[in-house]
Amino acid sequence: LPHHIDDKALAQALARQKGCDVYFTPKGFLPGLWGAPMGVRTCAVVHDLIPLWYAEHQPGYFPRTELAVLAHELRRTCRHADRLVTISEASADDILKRVPDARRPAVVYNGLPPAPRQVVRPERAPFIFAMASSFPHKNVQAVMDGYQRYRAQVSAPLDLVVCGIDDPGQPGVSCLKGVSADVLHGHY
Repeated sequence: LPHHIDDKALAQALARQKGCDVYFTPKGFLPGLWGAPMGVRTCAVVHDLIPLWYAEHQPGYFPRTELAVLAHELRRTCRHADRLVTISEASADDILKRVPDARRPAVVYNGLPPAPRQVVRPERAPFIFAMASSFPHKNVQAVMDGYQRYRAQVSAPLDLVVCGIDDPGQPGVSCLKGVSADVLHGHY
């Protein structure tokens, strides 16, 4: 079934009607509205429980109703999916800690996309490279603080290139945003 069906009750009914053996969701949300989906086995990928982190550590950053719905749906998925998959041992541990009655998730690490045909190598090398964003759970300030401590301890520090944030105006730091896959791959 296509994963873009917005009406989860319709998705559940359609899965039963089509005689699906398994409903797979890569987005972490089961079909149906409450409890376990009926009439179809399920496999769900839950990448992380970031909405639960925001509700606990950054209340008000996102609308309360949105966070409550997401938290409910993630917990329901963790409790009722016939198979639960996540992307790291840390996420598996977080699921079991935050949803004690969750099913034990299988850990399947993220895959790598194919390498671009033409890699654009950066002119500066060597350097330290970081992926980041301005979302609080990414903690870009810790990256910047750690880098400045590193600069203070090393006589010839490497530059830091950060992809995904605006330039913080710190010595030795430059930023990339909106770059092509070829450029990003070259920095990796």
